[in-house]
Amino acid sequence: MRFAVVAFVVVAFVAGGHCEGVPAAVLTQVANLETQVASLMQAVDVQNTKAKVAEAKLDAIDKATNEAQQLADAKQVMLEAAIDQANGEHVAELIALAQSVRERLGLPPPLPPNSRECVVQHNSDTNDGVYMSCEFTKAGSYDESLLRVSFFGGLRIIASNGGNVCRWSIRINNQACTEPHGAIDAALHENAGGDDTHRPSEVLGLCDKTSAQLGAGTYSVTLYVAQEGATANCYTGWEGSSRLVIEEIPRSSLNVATVVG
Repeated sequence: MRFAVVAFVVVAFVAGGHCEGVPAAVLTQVANLETQVASLMQAVDVQNTKAKVAEAKLDAIDKATNEAQQLADAKQVMLEAAIDQANGEHVAELIALAQSVRERLGLPPPLPPNSRECVVQHNSDTNDGVYMSCEFTKAGSYDESLLRVSFFGGLRIIASNGGNVCRWSIRINNQACTEPHGAIDAALHENAGGDDTHRPSEVLGLCDKTSAQLGAGTYSVTLYVAQEGATANCYTGWEGSSRLVIEEIPRSSLNVATVVG
């Protein structure tokens, strides 16, 4: 750059008519410098042109890459849509086939999902009685479905003498379940001098019969508390929600094992 500036100044000096008394050899060098400057300027122009061409090629590559990515994304969307459509058609075919088989066998249509949750925020020191209840309407017959019932909440027992028990049981229309696995209950035992700890607990099980089979109809599901021992002090619920959850379960979806032991 310094060379080009000096040459430019010298050339301008000569072109301006300030060459009187300048030796011929100097003038020749100046002419040579002028030629070199022109060559350098031409080379710079060539490099600039190449840079612009390279930039244009990069822009073209970026554009082509973006277009290719957009095309790939569009193909992916089309493929996923085709898969979804095919799956939907197969599902519809399977549903239609299942309905046809049920009709040929004279089976009733499948039961729709049916469940209910009842929630209370209630602390109770009842030793013998109902803590909470929840009504539930069963849609299927005894042969079609059974109930899965569960209680979630805090339980506690304290006692002034040893050998005391509190029992919490889930009843249907105030009757204990007898099938398929007997009563649905849980018990806490405490010796004298309990620590008054309220523990989150769960009582759950399946029920399809009390004194009678549970067919279609509306039932009252309750959590019943019972004191077993004169000094047992039972407590249900503590600074939180207690809930009864009732679900109607199709028999076809269950493998009810026989009670062992």
